[in-house]
Amino acid sequence: MKDINKALILYKKGIEKARAFNDDVLIAEFNYLKALYIDSIDKRTVFQTFSCT
Repeated sequence: MKDINKALILYKKGIEKARAFNDDVLIAEFNYLKALYIDSIDKRTVFQTFSCT
């Protein structure tokens, strides 16, 4: 909690693994979590996560 640097490091590791496996769902989840917790609620990314297009 409140450790943005550690969260960003874990995000980068996770997104790298998700991309290596070409897992679109996991990539979307990592981007969603980053938008909520690291980017101080980036509404655009949050809404894009749930977009069907």
